[in-house]
Amino acid sequence: MEWTAYVVTGIIAGFLAGLLGIGGGVIVVPSLFFLFSYFHVVEAHLMHVVIATSLASMIFSSFSSMLAHHRKKAIHWGMAQKMLLGVAVGSCLGAFVAEQLSNETLTFVFGGFLVLISLKFFLPSRQPLASIHFTPPKLPYASLMGFAVSSISAFLGIGGGLFTVPLLSSCKMRFTAAVATSSAISFFITLFGSFIYFFLGPRYAQEAAWGLVYLPAFGVIGAFSFLAAPWGAKVAHKSDVRITQRVFAAVLLAVGTYMVIKSIF
Repeated sequence: MEWTAYVVTGIIAGFLAGLLGIGGGVIVVPSLFFLFSYFHVVEAHLMHVVIATSLASMIFSSFSSMLAHHRKKAIHWGMAQKMLLGVAVGSCLGAFVAEQLSNETLTFVFGGFLVLISLKFFLPSRQPLASIHFTPPKLPYASLMGFAVSSISAFLGIGGGLFTVPLLSSCKMRFTAAVATSSAISFFITLFGSFIYFFLGPRYAQEAAWGLVYLPAFGVIGAFSFLAAPWGAKVAHKSDVRITQRVFAAVLLAVGTYMVIKSIF
């Protein structure tokens, strides 16, 4: 039953990530929150293991996405390189800070994050006008952008696309290039952040875990989200996803509200 639940979580996370253009962590974290509560993780350590496992499970799918965009020559590597130092520092810092906080605090913060993200899906999206000749921000500013995005993403256990794509688009990068470049940034966020989570938390002593990462969920969810993401992307090009977005937003709103209430009471 446990392994089946991880398979289903991976498929749903990968499919919705491809369909809606969001990071899988938005689905994986709340899913593992309920699954780990039911199966085996001690409640006092629950969100630490959830966030770490979620971020690590996205290493494979984010690498696959980055490679696909690279083959299409869609990634703006100059911008990615300028952001890389900030991404490395921010990812490590975000993971370290998350490990220091209590389970209740992490649950409250992530629940509030889900509520805010659900509202984003209910509102009409507006893409900034792209510049024909995009000029990357200078190194200090680009590095600061990478730091801001990665620290929040590693802290929450998500890939960062929800933040990186709008941020790059606001700099007047073409939307397709912003999505492609975001895939590269997301890979490095998951890589650096997971490295910290892998070597943190020996006091939690979870069975079948490496640091804070629960290995069975990490492997199964990572593999099946990797396989399901292209399927979601194909469906996105053939159908109107607005109804799916509304339903998904309603689910996020309900789950986020539940997590906030549970963290308080």
